[in-house]
Amino acid sequence: MATYNNKSKGMNFWIRPNGQNTLKGIEEDQFNPPILPATLIQEMLSEYPDARKGFLELLPTMLPEEQERLQAIVDDCPNVMKDKPNHQQIEDNFQSKLNKPVIRFPR
Repeated sequence: MATYNNKSKGMNFWIRPNGQNTLKGIEEDQFNPPILPATLIQEMLSEYPDARKGFLELLPTMLPEEQERLQAIVDDCPNVMKDKPNHQQIEDNFQSKLNKPVIRFPR
């Protein structure tokens, strides 16, 4: 999987340097076909917080048909809009639990 890193201020994750909105497009429309497949959009939303932020910024500015397509993509897998836990934080939490002694007093 390619790593996408768009940290430029004022840039949206889904806008290419040439200004093209990669979320645009409608299925079955030969004059406005989707630029990215639904599976790639879901993957990007799942993996990148900047993608989720950019998605929510662009969605209201798009054509109603495009909004329906994108909403269907999110509705198909609602977890893509949730932040995933940081792997390092998961490891740290696990280590922390191992390092906390449990003292049991006999009855």
